[in-house]
Amino acid sequence: MKQGKRLTAVLTAACLCLLGMPGDPALAAAGNAAQGSETVSAEPAADPEFRSQWLKMNGELYYIQADGTIRTGTFRLGKRTFQTDEKGVLTGVSYNRDDAFYEEDRAYFGGDSLYAANPDGGNRQQLWSENVNREGDPDAVDCVWVENGRIYFYYFGTLYSMNPDGSQQTELKLRGNGIVFEDAEDLCIQDGVIYLTSSDPEYGTGRFAAFDSGGNRLPYPEAVFGGCPDQLQVEDGWMYFLQTEDGLHYGPEACDGFLYRASLTDSRIQQITEEKIDSYFVYGDTAYCMQNGAMIRVSVSSAAAASQENQNQFWADPEAYYENFAESELRSAYGSSSWAQGGTLSEGILGYAVENIDQEATDELAVVRLKAQNGGYSVVLDVYRMFAGRVVKLGECVLGPASQSGQHGEAKVILGRLGAYWTIQYGWRTWADGQEAFGGISWDSVYGCQFESHYLSHVVEWDDRYIPESAGTEYANSALMEAGEAKTLFQVSW
Repeated sequence: MKQGKRLTAVLTAACLCLLGMPGDPALAAAGNAAQGSETVSAEPAADPEFRSQWLKMNGELYYIQADGTIRTGTFRLGKRTFQTDEKGVLTGVSYNRDDAFYEEDRAYFGGDSLYAANPDGGNRQQLWSENVNREGDPDAVDCVWVENGRIYFYYFGTLYSMNPDGSQQTELKLRGNGIVFEDAEDLCIQDGVIYLTSSDPEYGTGRFAAFDSGGNRLPYPEAVFGGCPDQLQVEDGWMYFLQTEDGLHYGPEACDGFLYRASLTDSRIQQITEEKIDSYFVYGDTAYCMQNGAMIRVSVSSAAAASQENQNQFWADPEAYYENFAESELRSAYGSSSWAQGGTLSEGILGYAVENIDQEATDELAVVRLKAQNGGYSVVLDVYRMFAGRVVKLGECVLGPASQSGQHGEAKVILGRLGAYWTIQYGWRTWADGQEAFGGISWDSVYGCQFESHYLSHVVEWDDRYIPESAGTEYANSALMEAGEAKTLFQVSW
């Protein structure tokens, strides 16, 4: 029998005795294992942050220290702080923001240099002093991690590693597609693979990347997210992460606070929590999540299966999926504007269209609605996209004020191409009795929003600009408003 199984069984039996459960069936199984049987009741530890062992017994999670005792109270391990009750049952978890990595008997801190200390901060010593604070940044050393007896940290585009005593220092530049990852936000290392999130130098969005021990970019995970995904944890071929910062890619409310996981072998991304959380820890098939100070448990396999099924349905027919979402979800939320049927101005949806607006792999849903604003009404554009099994709102843009003036008039919102880019334009025109309704009547006002390719051009920071209808303008708005190939999202006459 392997020594690891023997130790697990002995610890399990000891812990059950300490917990006062002599009649529990798990005790007998653990006792059999201790005597030589292959039956082991506890799950093996999987998280690379810990040298010692987590045990799941009777649905509860306990931390067993190296000396075989159950850890109680509040303690830090890796980059997390755990809370347990008087019996050692896990009751809370939070993520540390102090650029530190904790072991049972030692802690390593970043900041203006790299330091080692006791977990309580005592016996502090500086391990690295080369060019400390050379850029005038007191928090330049960050993303500290410990793996296989080596300490890793990030400093101005370079990943350093060294022994706990500061010896055998190495430096590594992380590169991908010709880009040096200058600013790491979070770091995780397992089995020689380096995982990090970083600010993308071109788009300013959170980039999620993996590198081999030579600093070469690996193909997966390949996703780019808005904000900075952090609280990284690697488990069984998946990278778990919590998006916690507003970003330019998916908007301030779209993904923040949800737990996701990205495959390390292909392009799959799955959403694990249906509600926003503050922090988490994954063990086995359970995600232990904190929400407003209380712990909730989520079955990872069940959540992942539901997320993947939604994605499969979407890819089978994206247009039908979006249309169902617009009719069932959005009309319930916003209603239908009476203006869309030629009535008076009122809040609600005017129309929508499905199109690959940013020329990436996934179609988007563009929704036009009327919104009460500043004592009147505005025509508003919302853009949605499928992400990890959920349709998320990317951003909102006020196209312009709604108008129903004049004896007769027409208002229209179109989605068309201007050169290489998609543009959504909203305009209206009015005329008096006797004038030709649709021949030679110029547009009184045209408002527009242009999408650059890739990531919807910082979709939550729309360039809300009035585009004048002057001859020779680069936007050629009147021509686009009349273009036969343009897709009409909404049109009404009065």
